[in-house]
Amino acid sequence: MYNLKYYAELIRGGKTVRLEIHQRGYTGTALRLGTLRSANLGYVGNQSIEAPILKSELNFTLSDCWKEIRDGYKMGNFEEFYTSDATLYMVKVVENKLVRWTGYLTPDSYTESLVYGGDITFIARDMIGHMADETFDLATDSGMVSIADLLTRAREVADIPMSFDTFRMTKLVASVGKDDTPSPSTEWMVNLSAFSETDSWLDVIEDVLDGIGATMRWMDGNTIVVTPLRYLTDTNINNPVLFECAGQRSMLPAVKKISETFSHDSGK
Repeated sequence: MYNLKYYAELIRGGKTVRLEIHQRGYTGTALRLGTLRSANLGYVGNQSIEAPILKSELNFTLSDCWKEIRDGYKMGNFEEFYTSDATLYMVKVVENKLVRWTGYLTPDSYTESLVYGGDITFIARDMIGHMADETFDLATDSGMVSIADLLTRAREVADIPMSFDTFRMTKLVASVGKDDTPSPSTEWMVNLSAFSETDSWLDVIEDVLDGIGATMRWMDGNTIVVTPLRYLTDTNINNPVLFECAGQRSMLPAVKKISETFSHDSGK
């Protein structure tokens, strides 16, 4: 079970936005992150908006302070995040008490500046990309599997924390105009013999979605949406709301300005 260990809270546009870090098996008191410098949530890199799979990630930066804990705040020493356990720390973005996104701090994301008070950067990922690390090994008695069951198994294998939403796949049935058309998510079958033992789960899911003209990606609502590409603009899921906080404030010396007004009268 995951419990809240650290959090940062911001007010943006009248909304309360929280960055929460939950640790598996943690039983202590939650501390507030006192040195959050920046955070950005969005899609990874320059992926095509029409790609069968789009991965999302949260990048955030903390400054390392000389004192580790002070008055209920976590200020410095974040080496605990440098771990080989890919699912030890669960990260959530919460807006007005509603979870918008969930991912895990990944082991390869810890980058630390060794200067005093330097920045430490982290990346939390939605774990869709983790499917590439797992060899496709699904087998059934019939040699066939429904797309819905295939997606369910993929989510389990890759430890993807967000749920899958396949509701929009029913629109594909409605567009055909036949009542007896099988649902693409629950009844369309995949022939497992089409894939080799060297394929990863990511390879398989990508091929299947590409074959039916569908895409998988994070939606602003703590879900991974599986939808036909044609419905992207209808559902507006190609434009998620990003969580950002970054800024710089410069304090300049005060300047006293003296204004003088001269009036000339010719006496006429």
